[in-house]
Amino acid sequence: MKITSRFAILWLALALVFVGGSIMSAGTITNTIWFGGNDGPPQGTSIEKGCDCQDIFGPFSGVDLTIHSIGNVVGSWQQFPGPSEGGDTFFANPSLDGPQMAVGYLITGTGGQTNNPASPHIPTSQLQYFGTASGGAANSYFTADGPVTWNVKATITSLSLSNVLDWYLMSDPNNLHPLCTSAGCVSTFDPGGAFGIAFGQLSSLAKDSVGPAYDMAFFQQVTPTTATPEGATGFLVGSPLILFGWIHRKRILGLHTA
Repeated sequence: MKITSRFAILWLALALVFVGGSIMSAGTITNTIWFGGNDGPPQGTSIEKGCDCQDIFGPFSGVDLTIHSIGNVVGSWQQFPGPSEGGDTFFANPSLDGPQMAVGYLITGTGGQTNNPASPHIPTSQLQYFGTASGGAANSYFTADGPVTWNVKATITSLSLSNVLDWYLMSDPNNLHPLCTSAGCVSTFDPGGAFGIAFGQLSSLAKDSVGPAYDMAFFQQVTPTTATPEGATGFLVGSPLILFGWIHRKRILGLHTA
């Protein structure tokens, strides 16, 4: 009986650790939001403005990093329709850098960006962009739980040396904090509150929360998830409890029959 009791207690402890660990890990998810910015004048035609949005490109990442909509132009995550130069989204336009070089090709690693090592090669089926349902840009800002990291993967523009990328608190939008803009560089900042992103040249700096910001595109990868069957979860949690109760009942019955 002692061996069985110890086994039941050990099983119960392992189940509690498993469940507790799952709950804790679920509350500290690091999210990645990819950013593509356009620093020059409009190229081609589009819904609002000809943005190829790959002049500077890379991911922002942080715990619970989340993009929100604000202002008169409400946006949300939309399914990416695929790379294009036809203007079906505000960032799907011809680029002066060459054919099929816009951000849609860069983030999927297709077209003229097929061999670009900076591409994350995200499948179209797993890609979403932040904007309106009609393909337009939207006002946005961000929140995160703690520090945020920015990593420049590529700068595809002749104006890269004069690019300006900043973050700002929504409560103090005129106080801009610089982020690095050269390929391969990394910046980490702790906003301590809701924040926005500003990008462009000094003479034409655009803020994502004001506009809307047609010169900035944001993307996220949505990977398929395999849910744990409810029966399996119930077994993991419930079986040690049942066993523990069964042993406890046996002890009580043993005392009464002794």
